[in-house]
Amino acid sequence: MIKVFLVEDEVIIRQSIKNNVEWEKHGYELVGEAADGEMALPLIKELKPDILITDIKMPFMDGVELGKILKSEMPEISIIFLTGYDDFSYAKEAISIGVTEYLMKPVTGTQLIAALDKVKDQIEQKKIMTENMFRLEKESEKNIQIKRYRFFGELVRSRIPVSKLIAMGNELGISIMASAYVVVLIKFYFNHPDDEERKRQAEDANMQLLQAGTHQNAAMFQRATEGYIFLLKVQSDEDIDVVRENFLDKVQNIASGFEDLGYFIGVGETVHRVHEISRSYDTASVAFAKQYEMEKNRIVYYSQLDKKEELENISVNIDFQEINMQKTDKAVLVKFLKNGAKEDIDRFVEDYFKAFGEKNMESFLFRQYIILDICFIINEFLEQIQGAKRKVSDKMFGENYKFSDVDTLDKTKAYVKRLMRMVIDLRNKSVVKKYQPMIEEATEYIKEHFNADNMSLNVVASIVGLSPSHFSTVFRQEVGSTFVEYLTMVRMEEAKTLLKCTSLKSSEIGYRIGYKDPHYFSFLFKKTQKCTPKEYRMKGI
Repeated sequence: MIKVFLVEDEVIIRQSIKNNVEWEKHGYELVGEAADGEMALPLIKELKPDILITDIKMPFMDGVELGKILKSEMPEISIIFLTGYDDFSYAKEAISIGVTEYLMKPVTGTQLIAALDKVKDQIEQKKIMTENMFRLEKESEKNIQIKRYRFFGELVRSRIPVSKLIAMGNELGISIMASAYVVVLIKFYFNHPDDEERKRQAEDANMQLLQAGTHQNAAMFQRATEGYIFLLKVQSDEDIDVVRENFLDKVQNIASGFEDLGYFIGVGETVHRVHEISRSYDTASVAFAKQYEMEKNRIVYYSQLDKKEELENISVNIDFQEINMQKTDKAVLVKFLKNGAKEDIDRFVEDYFKAFGEKNMESFLFRQYIILDICFIINEFLEQIQGAKRKVSDKMFGENYKFSDVDTLDKTKAYVKRLMRMVIDLRNKSVVKKYQPMIEEATEYIKEHFNADNMSLNVVASIVGLSPSHFSTVFRQEVGSTFVEYLTMVRMEEAKTLLKCTSLKSSEIGYRIGYKDPHYFSFLFKKTQKCTPKEYRMKGI
Protein backbone atom coordinates (compact mmCIF):
# COMPACT_ATOMS: atom_id res chain seq x y z
CA MET A 1 0.00 0.00 0.00
CA ILE A 2 1.17 3.52 -0.85
CA LYS A 3 0.75 5.77 2.23
CA VAL A 4 -0.95 9.16 1.67
CA PHE A 5 -1.27 12.17 3.99
CA LEU A 6 -3.84 14.94 3.35
CA VAL A 7 -3.49 18.62 4.36
CA GLU A 8 -6.45 20.94 3.59
CA ASP A 9 -7.71 23.87 5.68
CA GLU A 10 -11.28 23.77 4.31
CA VAL A 11 -13.07 21.09 6.32
CA ILE A 12 -15.74 20.37 3.68
CA ILE A 13 -13.14 19.81 0.95
CA ARG A 14 -10.96 17.70 3.25
CA GLN A 15 -13.88 15.50 4.27
CA SER A 16 -15.00 15.19 0.65
CA ILE A 17 -11.56 14.01 -0.47
CA LYS A 18 -11.23 11.72 2.53
CA ASN A 19 -14.65 10.05 2.18
CA ASN A 20 -15.26 10.02 -1.57
CA VAL A 21 -12.06 8.31 -2.68
CA GLU A 22 -11.89 4.51 -2.45
CA TRP A 23 -8.34 4.50 -1.14
CA GLU A 24 -7.73 0.80 -0.50
CA LYS A 25 -9.41 -0.26 -3.74
CA HIS A 26 -6.80 1.70 -5.68
CA GLY A 27 -3.83 0.58 -3.57
CA TYR A 28 -3.57 3.52 -1.16
CA GLU A 29 -3.79 4.01 2.61
CA LEU A 30 -4.80 7.42 3.96
CA VAL A 31 -2.61 7.47 7.06
CA GLY A 32 -3.44 10.96 8.36
CA GLU A 33 -4.87 14.43 7.83
CA ALA A 34 -4.39 17.98 9.13
CA ALA A 35 -5.86 21.47 8.67
CA ASP A 36 -2.57 23.30 8.01
CA GLY A 37 1.14 22.74 7.50
CA GLU A 38 2.11 23.51 11.08
CA MET A 39 -0.18 20.79 12.45
CA ALA A 40 0.77 18.38 9.66
CA LEU A 41 4.57 18.59 9.95
CA PRO A 42 5.14 16.51 13.13
CA LEU A 43 2.55 13.93 12.01
CA ILE A 44 4.17 13.55 8.60
CA LYS A 45 7.60 13.07 10.19
CA GLU A 46 6.14 10.36 12.41
CA LEU A 47 3.96 8.56 9.84
CA LYS A 48 6.39 8.91 6.91
CA PRO A 49 3.86 8.87 4.04
CA ASP A 50 4.92 8.24 0.44
CA ILE A 51 2.66 10.97 -0.96
CA LEU A 52 1.53 14.30 0.51
CA ILE A 53 -1.64 15.95 -0.87
CA THR A 54 -1.73 19.55 0.32
CA ASP A 55 -3.53 22.80 -0.36
CA ILE A 56 -1.05 25.40 -1.53
CA LYS A 57 -2.68 28.32 0.32
CA MET A 58 -3.38 27.81 4.06
CA PRO A 59 -3.11 29.80 7.30
CA PHE A 60 -0.15 29.47 9.72
CA MET A 61 2.02 27.42 7.37
CA ASP A 62 1.05 27.13 3.71
CA GLY A 63 1.73 24.25 1.34
CA VAL A 64 4.82 25.83 -0.22
CA GLU A 65 6.57 26.29 3.13
CA LEU A 66 5.55 22.80 4.24
CA GLY A 67 6.84 21.36 0.96
CA LYS A 68 10.20 23.14 1.30
CA ILE A 69 10.73 21.75 4.81
CA LEU A 70 9.75 18.21 3.84
CA LYS A 71 11.81 18.15 0.66
CA SER A 72 14.89 19.10 2.67
CA GLU A 73 14.25 16.56 5.45
CA MET A 74 12.38 13.82 3.52
CA PRO A 75 13.56 14.15 -0.10
CA GLU A 76 11.84 10.89 -1.16
CA ILE A 77 8.33 12.18 -0.38
CA SER A 78 6.14 13.02 -3.40
CA ILE A 79 3.89 16.10 -3.22
CA ILE A 80 0.61 16.86 -4.97
CA PHE A 81 -0.50 20.50 -4.66
CA LEU A 82 -4.18 21.51 -4.72
CA THR A 83 -5.07 25.16 -5.31
CA GLY A 84 -7.98 27.35 -6.23
CA TYR A 85 -5.65 30.17 -7.21
CA ASP A 86 -5.07 30.20 -10.93
CA ASP A 87 -1.80 32.03 -10.52
CA PHE A 88 1.37 31.03 -12.33
CA SER A 89 3.53 32.29 -9.44
CA TYR A 90 2.24 29.47 -7.24
CA ALA A 91 2.89 26.89 -9.92
CA LYS A 92 6.39 28.30 -10.32
CA GLU A 93 7.05 27.96 -6.59
CA ALA A 94 5.68 24.43 -6.66
CA ILE A 95 8.05 23.50 -9.49
CA SER A 96 11.00 25.08 -7.67
CA ILE A 97 10.64 22.78 -4.63
CA GLY A 98 10.13 19.63 -6.72
CA VAL A 99 6.37 19.11 -6.55
CA THR A 100 5.25 16.02 -8.46
CA GLU A 101 1.69 17.04 -9.46
CA TYR A 102 -0.35 20.29 -9.44
CA LEU A 103 -4.18 20.14 -9.51
CA MET A 104 -6.70 22.99 -9.71
CA LYS A 105 -9.67 22.92 -7.28
CA PRO A 106 -12.35 21.78 -7.34
CA VAL A 107 -10.84 18.34 -7.98
CA THR A 108 -12.90 15.20 -8.57
CA GLY A 109 -12.14 11.78 -7.13
CA THR A 110 -11.33 10.52 -10.62
CA GLN A 111 -8.82 13.35 -11.21
CA LEU A 112 -7.18 12.75 -7.84
CA ILE A 113 -6.85 8.99 -8.37
CA ALA A 114 -5.38 9.63 -11.82
CA ALA A 115 -2.81 11.99 -10.28
CA LEU A 116 -2.08 9.52 -7.47
CA ASP A 117 -1.62 6.67 -9.94
CA LYS A 118 0.82 8.76 -11.93
CA VAL A 119 2.82 9.54 -8.80
CA LYS A 120 2.66 5.90 -7.66
CA ASP A 121 4.16 4.80 -10.98
CA GLN A 122 7.01 7.26 -10.46
CA ILE A 123 7.54 6.02 -6.88
CA GLU A 124 7.64 2.38 -8.02
CA GLN A 125 10.02 3.18 -10.87
CA LYS A 126 12.26 5.06 -8.44
CA LYS A 127 12.12 2.13 -6.02
CA ILE A 128 13.12 -0.31 -8.77
CA MET A 129 16.00 1.96 -9.77
CA THR A 130 17.15 2.25 -6.15
CA GLU A 131 16.98 -1.53 -5.67
CA ASN A 132 18.90 -2.07 -8.90
CA MET A 133 21.55 0.44 -7.86
CA PHE A 134 21.85 -1.20 -4.43
CA ARG A 135 22.14 -4.63 -6.05
CA LEU A 136 24.77 -3.39 -8.49
CA GLU A 137 26.75 -1.81 -5.65
CA LYS A 138 26.59 -5.06 -3.67
CA GLU A 139 27.63 -7.06 -6.73
CA SER A 140 30.44 -4.61 -7.36
CA GLU A 141 31.65 -4.91 -3.75
CA LYS A 142 31.40 -8.68 -3.97
CA ASN A 143 33.30 -8.75 -7.28
CA ILE A 144 36.05 -6.61 -5.78
CA GLN A 145 36.37 -8.96 -2.80
CA ILE A 146 36.51 -11.93 -5.19
CA LYS A 147 39.21 -10.22 -7.26
CA ARG A 148 41.20 -9.34 -4.13
CA TYR A 149 40.97 -12.93 -2.88
CA ARG A 150 42.09 -14.31 -6.23
CA PHE A 151 44.91 -11.77 -6.35
CA PHE A 152 46.13 -12.98 -2.96
CA GLY A 153 45.93 -16.54 -4.29
CA GLU A 154 48.28 -15.54 -7.12
CA LEU A 155 50.51 -13.72 -4.63
CA VAL A 156 51.05 -16.77 -2.40
CA ARG A 157 51.36 -19.28 -5.23
CA SER A 158 54.12 -17.25 -6.90
CA ARG A 159 53.15 -18.46 -10.37
CA ILE A 160 53.48 -15.17 -12.24
CA PRO A 161 56.20 -12.49 -12.55
CA VAL A 162 56.49 -9.77 -9.90
CA SER A 163 55.84 -7.08 -12.52
CA LYS A 164 52.44 -8.60 -13.33
CA LEU A 165 51.61 -8.98 -9.61
CA ILE A 166 52.40 -5.29 -9.10
CA ALA A 167 50.10 -4.33 -12.01
CA MET A 168 47.31 -6.56 -10.69
CA GLY A 169 47.64 -5.04 -7.23
CA ASN A 170 47.60 -1.49 -8.59
CA GLU A 171 44.33 -2.21 -10.43
CA LEU A 172 42.79 -3.14 -7.08
CA GLY A 173 44.35 -0.23 -5.22
CA ILE A 174 46.85 -2.49 -3.43
CA SER A 175 50.49 -1.52 -3.44
CA ILE A 176 52.68 -4.56 -2.79
CA MET A 177 56.10 -2.93 -3.10
CA ALA A 178 57.81 -2.82 0.30
CA SER A 179 61.02 -3.76 2.10
CA ALA A 180 59.43 -6.23 4.53
CA TYR A 181 56.20 -8.22 4.74
CA VAL A 182 54.37 -10.32 7.30
CA VAL A 183 51.07 -12.19 6.90
CA VAL A 184 48.59 -12.25 9.80
CA LEU A 185 45.51 -14.55 9.89
CA ILE A 186 42.64 -13.49 12.16
CA LYS A 187 39.33 -15.05 13.15
CA PHE A 188 36.62 -13.68 15.48
CA TYR A 189 33.95 -15.94 16.96
CA PHE A 190 31.30 -16.04 19.71
CA ASN A 191 30.38 -18.93 22.00
CA HIS A 192 26.71 -18.45 21.03
CA PRO A 193 26.81 -17.37 17.35
CA ASP A 194 23.09 -17.98 16.72
CA ASP A 195 22.03 -15.29 19.18
CA GLU A 196 20.74 -12.27 17.19
CA GLU A 197 22.60 -9.78 19.40
CA ARG A 198 25.81 -11.78 18.95
CA LYS A 199 25.35 -11.72 15.18
CA ARG A 200 25.00 -7.93 15.26
CA GLN A 201 28.06 -7.59 17.49
CA ALA A 202 30.05 -9.90 15.21
CA GLU A 203 29.22 -7.64 12.25
CA ASP A 204 30.34 -4.58 14.26
CA ALA A 205 33.56 -6.31 15.31
CA ASN A 206 34.37 -7.37 11.74
CA MET A 207 33.67 -3.84 10.50
CA GLN A 208 36.06 -2.38 13.08
CA LEU A 209 38.63 -4.98 12.11
CA LEU A 210 38.37 -3.95 8.46
CA GLN A 211 38.76 -0.30 9.42
CA ALA A 212 41.86 -1.17 11.46
CA GLY A 213 43.41 -2.66 8.36
CA THR A 214 42.63 0.22 5.99
CA HIS A 215 45.94 2.09 6.06
CA GLN A 216 49.04 2.18 3.92
CA ASN A 217 50.81 -0.54 5.92
CA ALA A 218 48.10 -3.18 5.47
CA ALA A 219 46.08 -4.95 2.80
CA MET A 220 43.07 -7.04 3.78
CA PHE A 221 41.74 -10.17 2.07
CA GLN A 222 38.67 -12.13 3.21
CA ARG A 223 39.54 -15.77 3.77
CA ALA A 224 36.29 -17.50 2.74
CA THR A 225 34.51 -18.37 6.02
CA GLU A 226 37.71 -18.64 8.05
CA GLY A 227 38.30 -15.00 8.89
CA TYR A 228 40.66 -12.50 7.33
CA ILE A 229 44.15 -12.31 5.88
CA PHE A 230 46.16 -9.15 6.53
CA LEU A 231 49.35 -8.45 4.64
CA LEU A 232 51.40 -5.98 6.69
CA LYS A 233 54.17 -4.19 4.80
CA VAL A 234 56.70 -1.46 5.51
CA GLN A 235 59.37 0.43 3.63
CA SER A 236 61.97 -0.06 6.34
CA ASP A 237 62.94 -3.40 7.92
CA GLU A 238 63.25 -1.76 11.32
CA ASP A 239 59.59 -0.75 11.29
CA ILE A 240 57.99 -4.14 10.69
CA ASP A 241 57.95 -5.20 14.37
CA VAL A 242 56.40 -1.90 15.45
CA VAL A 243 53.73 -1.99 12.71
CA ARG A 244 52.89 -5.62 13.48
CA GLU A 245 52.57 -5.14 17.25
CA ASN A 246 50.54 -1.92 16.88
CA PHE A 247 48.19 -3.72 14.52
CA LEU A 248 47.80 -6.70 16.88
CA ASP A 249 47.10 -4.32 19.78
CA LYS A 250 44.28 -2.78 17.74
CA VAL A 251 42.79 -6.20 17.05
CA GLN A 252 42.88 -7.12 20.76
CA ASN A 253 41.28 -3.78 21.68
CA ILE A 254 38.46 -4.44 19.20
CA ALA A 255 37.83 -7.88 20.70
CA SER A 256 37.84 -6.55 24.27
CA GLY A 257 35.03 -4.14 23.38
CA PHE A 258 32.54 -7.00 22.88
CA GLU A 259 31.25 -9.36 25.55
CA ASP A 260 32.07 -13.03 24.91
CA LEU A 261 33.98 -12.33 21.67
CA GLY A 262 36.81 -14.76 21.06
CA TYR A 263 39.70 -14.42 18.62
CA PHE A 264 42.62 -16.42 17.32
CA ILE A 265 45.57 -14.96 15.42
CA GLY A 266 48.33 -16.67 13.51
CA VAL A 267 51.43 -14.58 12.66
CA GLY A 268 53.79 -15.68 9.90
CA GLU A 269 57.49 -15.11 9.37
CA THR A 270 58.79 -11.73 8.22
CA VAL A 271 60.01 -11.88 4.60
CA HIS A 272 61.64 -9.38 2.25
CA ARG A 273 60.61 -10.26 -1.30
CA VAL A 274 57.24 -10.40 -3.08
CA HIS A 275 57.67 -14.05 -4.00
CA GLU A 276 58.50 -14.83 -0.35
CA ILE A 277 55.03 -13.65 0.77
CA SER A 278 53.91 -17.22 0.10
CA ARG A 279 56.29 -18.39 2.84
CA SER A 280 54.91 -15.85 5.31
CA TYR A 281 51.39 -17.04 4.49
CA ASP A 282 52.33 -20.71 4.86
CA THR A 283 53.99 -20.10 8.23
CA ALA A 284 50.99 -18.03 9.36
CA SER A 285 48.75 -20.97 8.36
CA VAL A 286 50.80 -23.32 10.53
CA ALA A 287 50.47 -20.94 13.48
CA PHE A 288 46.76 -20.41 12.77
CA ALA A 289 46.13 -24.18 12.75
CA LYS A 290 46.92 -24.16 16.48
CA GLN A 291 43.42 -22.78 17.09
CA TYR A 292 42.22 -26.40 17.13
CA GLU A 293 44.64 -27.29 19.94
CA MET A 294 44.73 -24.12 22.06
CA GLU A 295 42.27 -21.95 23.96
CA LYS A 296 40.77 -18.88 22.28
CA ASN A 297 42.14 -15.35 22.67
CA ARG A 298 45.63 -16.33 21.59
CA ILE A 299 48.22 -14.81 19.28
CA VAL A 300 50.51 -17.54 17.93
CA TYR A 301 53.77 -16.53 16.24
CA TYR A 302 55.27 -19.10 13.93
CA SER A 303 58.73 -18.00 15.06
CA GLN A 304 57.91 -19.12 18.62
CA LEU A 305 56.76 -22.63 17.75
CA ASP A 306 58.90 -25.67 18.55
CA LYS A 307 61.47 -26.73 15.98
CA LYS A 308 59.39 -29.81 15.17
CA GLU A 309 56.80 -27.42 13.74
CA GLU A 310 59.21 -26.27 11.02
CA LEU A 311 57.37 -25.50 7.78
CA GLU A 312 59.62 -27.82 5.79
CA ASN A 313 57.67 -30.75 7.22
CA ILE A 314 54.61 -29.68 5.24
CA SER A 315 56.21 -27.55 2.53
CA VAL A 316 54.71 -26.80 -0.85
CA ASN A 317 56.71 -27.77 -3.94
CA ILE A 318 54.25 -27.39 -6.76
CA ASP A 319 54.82 -28.54 -10.32
CA PHE A 320 52.39 -26.38 -12.26
CA GLN A 321 53.02 -28.39 -15.42
CA GLU A 322 51.06 -31.23 -13.78
CA ILE A 323 47.94 -29.12 -13.28
CA ASN A 324 45.23 -29.40 -15.94
CA MET A 325 44.06 -25.76 -15.93
CA GLN A 326 41.01 -26.53 -18.07
CA LYS A 327 39.64 -29.21 -15.70
CA THR A 328 40.45 -27.24 -12.53
CA ASP A 329 38.86 -24.01 -13.76
CA LYS A 330 36.32 -22.50 -11.36
CA ALA A 331 33.61 -22.75 -14.02
CA VAL A 332 33.86 -26.57 -13.99
CA LEU A 333 33.00 -26.74 -10.28
CA VAL A 334 30.28 -24.10 -10.55
CA LYS A 335 28.65 -25.98 -13.44
CA PHE A 336 28.58 -29.17 -11.37
CA LEU A 337 27.11 -27.38 -8.34
CA LYS A 338 24.34 -26.02 -10.57
CA ASN A 339 23.51 -29.14 -12.56
CA GLY A 340 25.29 -32.15 -11.03
CA ALA A 341 23.56 -35.11 -9.38
CA LYS A 342 24.44 -36.58 -5.97
CA GLU A 343 25.28 -39.96 -7.46
CA ASP A 344 27.98 -38.31 -9.63
CA ILE A 345 29.77 -36.52 -6.75
CA ASP A 346 32.33 -39.28 -6.05
CA ARG A 347 33.41 -39.50 -9.69
CA PHE A 348 33.53 -35.71 -10.06
CA VAL A 349 35.70 -35.15 -6.95
CA GLU A 350 38.10 -37.91 -7.95
CA ASP A 351 38.54 -36.42 -11.44
CA TYR A 352 38.75 -32.86 -10.07
CA PHE A 353 41.52 -33.71 -7.61
CA LYS A 354 43.38 -35.82 -10.16
CA ALA A 355 43.54 -32.79 -12.47
CA PHE A 356 45.74 -30.97 -9.90
CA GLY A 357 48.46 -33.59 -10.22
CA GLU A 358 49.12 -36.60 -7.97
CA LYS A 359 52.48 -35.32 -6.65
CA ASN A 360 51.08 -31.85 -5.99
CA MET A 361 48.19 -33.30 -3.98
CA GLU A 362 50.68 -35.02 -1.63
CA SER A 363 51.39 -31.55 -0.16
CA PHE A 364 49.29 -30.76 2.91
CA LEU A 365 49.40 -26.98 2.34
CA PHE A 366 48.56 -27.31 -1.35
CA ARG A 367 45.50 -29.34 -0.36
CA GLN A 368 44.62 -26.51 2.01
CA TYR A 369 44.79 -24.07 -0.91
CA ILE A 370 42.47 -26.32 -2.91
CA ILE A 371 40.01 -26.67 -0.02
CA LEU A 372 39.91 -22.90 0.50
CA ASP A 373 39.26 -22.34 -3.20
CA ILE A 374 36.49 -24.96 -3.23
CA CYS A 375 34.91 -23.48 -0.09
CA PHE A 376 35.08 -19.99 -1.55
CA ILE A 377 33.34 -21.17 -4.76
CA ILE A 378 30.72 -22.99 -2.68
CA ASN A 379 30.13 -19.82 -0.64
CA GLU A 380 29.54 -17.84 -3.83
CA PHE A 381 27.11 -20.48 -5.08
CA LEU A 382 25.23 -20.54 -1.76
CA GLU A 383 24.57 -16.80 -2.03
CA GLN A 384 21.81 -17.82 -4.47
CA ILE A 385 20.16 -20.14 -1.91
CA GLN A 386 18.46 -18.26 0.92
CA GLY A 387 19.42 -19.51 4.37
CA ALA A 388 21.80 -22.17 3.05
CA LYS A 389 25.13 -20.39 3.43
CA ARG A 390 25.28 -20.57 7.21
CA LYS A 391 24.40 -24.28 7.28
CA VAL A 392 27.30 -25.21 5.04
CA SER A 393 29.72 -22.58 6.39
CA ASP A 394 29.51 -24.13 9.84
CA LYS A 395 30.50 -27.47 8.35
CA MET A 396 33.33 -25.97 6.31
CA PHE A 397 35.11 -24.19 9.15
CA GLY A 398 32.93 -24.61 12.22
CA GLU A 399 34.12 -25.40 15.73
CA ASN A 400 34.33 -29.13 14.93
CA TYR A 401 36.58 -28.65 11.89
CA LYS A 402 40.14 -29.90 12.48
CA PHE A 403 43.12 -30.02 10.15
CA SER A 404 43.41 -33.67 11.15
CA ASP A 405 40.16 -34.19 9.20
CA VAL A 406 42.06 -33.42 5.98
CA ASP A 407 45.60 -34.51 6.81
CA THR A 408 45.60 -37.15 4.07
CA LEU A 409 44.46 -37.00 0.47
CA ASP A 410 41.72 -39.57 1.06
CA LYS A 411 40.37 -37.60 4.04
CA THR A 412 40.46 -34.40 1.97
CA LYS A 413 38.44 -36.04 -0.80
CA ALA A 414 35.92 -37.39 1.71
CA TYR A 415 35.60 -33.95 3.31
CA VAL A 416 34.90 -32.26 -0.05
CA LYS A 417 32.42 -34.98 -1.02
CA ARG A 418 30.48 -34.42 2.23
CA LEU A 419 30.35 -30.68 1.56
CA MET A 420 29.14 -31.16 -1.99
CA ARG A 421 26.38 -33.56 -0.90
CA MET A 422 25.15 -30.93 1.56
CA VAL A 423 25.22 -28.22 -1.09
CA ILE A 424 23.35 -30.26 -3.70
CA ASP A 425 20.75 -31.33 -1.10
CA LEU A 426 20.16 -27.65 -0.26
CA ARG A 427 20.09 -26.75 -3.95
CA ASN A 428 17.44 -29.39 -4.66
CA LYS A 429 15.32 -28.31 -1.68
CA SER A 430 15.56 -24.67 -2.72
CA VAL A 431 14.21 -25.49 -6.20
CA VAL A 432 11.12 -27.05 -4.61
CA LYS A 433 10.67 -24.06 -2.28
CA LYS A 434 11.22 -21.66 -5.16
CA TYR A 435 8.30 -22.96 -7.21
CA GLN A 436 5.98 -24.07 -4.40
CA PRO A 437 4.27 -20.66 -3.96
CA MET A 438 3.78 -20.42 -7.74
CA ILE A 439 2.25 -23.87 -7.94
CA GLU A 440 -0.05 -23.12 -5.00
CA GLU A 441 -1.14 -19.90 -6.71
CA ALA A 442 -1.73 -21.77 -9.99
CA THR A 443 -3.79 -24.57 -8.44
CA GLU A 444 -5.88 -22.10 -6.42
CA TYR A 445 -6.54 -20.09 -9.58
CA ILE A 446 -7.59 -23.26 -11.44
CA LYS A 447 -9.97 -24.26 -8.62
CA GLU A 448 -11.58 -20.81 -8.62
CA HIS A 449 -11.76 -20.29 -12.41
CA PHE A 450 -12.00 -23.85 -13.80
CA ASN A 451 -15.20 -22.96 -15.72
CA ALA A 452 -13.87 -19.75 -17.29
CA ASP A 453 -14.11 -19.47 -21.09
CA ASN A 454 -10.44 -18.49 -21.39
CA MET A 455 -9.03 -21.09 -18.96
CA SER A 456 -5.79 -22.37 -20.50
CA LEU A 457 -2.18 -23.16 -19.68
CA ASN A 458 -1.09 -19.83 -21.22
CA VAL A 459 -3.47 -17.84 -19.01
CA VAL A 460 -2.35 -19.53 -15.76
CA ALA A 461 1.32 -19.28 -16.77
CA SER A 462 0.93 -15.52 -17.19
CA ILE A 463 -0.78 -15.32 -13.77
CA VAL A 464 2.26 -16.84 -12.01
CA GLY A 465 4.80 -15.06 -14.21
CA LEU A 466 6.37 -17.97 -16.09
CA SER A 467 6.60 -18.79 -19.78
CA PRO A 468 4.06 -21.45 -20.89
CA SER A 469 6.75 -24.05 -21.65
CA HIS A 470 8.57 -23.46 -18.34
CA PHE A 471 5.28 -23.47 -16.40
CA SER A 472 4.20 -26.71 -18.09
CA THR A 473 7.44 -28.44 -17.06
CA VAL A 474 7.41 -27.11 -13.48
CA PHE A 475 3.70 -27.91 -13.01
CA ARG A 476 4.17 -31.51 -14.07
CA GLN A 477 7.22 -31.96 -11.83
CA GLU A 478 5.59 -30.46 -8.74
CA VAL A 479 1.97 -31.63 -9.11
CA GLY A 480 2.61 -35.02 -10.70
CA SER A 481 0.20 -34.48 -13.60
CA THR A 482 -0.04 -32.25 -16.65
CA PHE A 483 -1.96 -28.98 -16.57
CA VAL A 484 -4.79 -30.48 -18.67
CA GLU A 485 -4.98 -33.58 -16.47
CA TYR A 486 -5.22 -31.45 -13.32
CA LEU A 487 -7.83 -29.11 -14.84
CA THR A 488 -9.88 -32.12 -15.99
CA MET A 489 -9.68 -33.63 -12.49
CA VAL A 490 -10.95 -30.39 -10.89
CA ARG A 491 -13.81 -30.15 -13.40
CA MET A 492 -14.81 -33.81 -12.93
CA GLU A 493 -14.93 -33.41 -9.13
CA GLU A 494 -17.32 -30.49 -9.57
CA ALA A 495 -19.35 -32.47 -12.12
CA LYS A 496 -19.77 -35.34 -9.64
CA THR A 497 -20.96 -32.91 -6.96
CA LEU A 498 -23.54 -31.40 -9.34
CA LEU A 499 -24.73 -34.85 -10.46
CA LYS A 500 -25.29 -35.89 -6.85
CA CYS A 501 -26.73 -32.63 -5.46
CA THR A 502 -28.72 -31.09 -8.33
CA SER A 503 -31.25 -32.11 -10.96
CA LEU A 504 -29.33 -30.35 -13.74
CA LYS A 505 -29.08 -32.15 -17.07
CA SER A 506 -25.75 -33.62 -18.07
CA SER A 507 -25.36 -31.03 -20.85
CA GLU A 508 -26.03 -28.19 -18.37
CA ILE A 509 -23.46 -29.57 -15.95
CA GLY A 510 -20.89 -29.83 -18.74
CA TYR A 511 -21.53 -26.21 -19.68
CA ARG A 512 -21.23 -25.09 -16.05
CA ILE A 513 -17.82 -26.65 -15.58
CA GLY A 514 -16.34 -25.27 -18.78
CA TYR A 515 -17.28 -27.70 -21.61
CA LYS A 516 -19.42 -26.16 -24.33
CA ASP A 517 -19.76 -29.48 -26.18
CA PRO A 518 -21.97 -31.92 -24.15
CA HIS A 519 -20.68 -34.91 -26.12
CA TYR A 520 -17.07 -34.05 -25.26
CA PHE A 521 -18.03 -33.70 -21.59
CA SER A 522 -19.70 -37.14 -21.59
CA PHE A 523 -16.68 -38.63 -23.34
CA LEU A 524 -14.24 -37.19 -20.77
CA PHE A 525 -16.44 -38.14 -17.83
CA LYS A 526 -16.65 -41.78 -18.95
CA LYS A 527 -12.94 -41.88 -19.70
CA THR A 528 -11.92 -40.55 -16.27
CA GLN A 529 -14.69 -41.99 -14.05
CA LYS A 530 -15.24 -45.30 -15.89
CA CYS A 531 -19.00 -44.68 -16.18
CA THR A 532 -21.37 -42.23 -17.90
CA PRO A 533 -22.79 -39.19 -16.05
CA LYS A 534 -26.19 -40.87 -15.98
CA GLU A 535 -24.76 -44.08 -14.52
CA TYR A 536 -22.90 -42.08 -11.87
CA ARG A 537 -26.09 -40.25 -10.88
CA MET A 538 -28.02 -43.51 -10.65
CA LYS A 539 -25.40 -44.96 -8.28
CA GLY A 540 -26.09 -42.15 -5.82
CA ILE A 541 -29.87 -42.62 -5.81
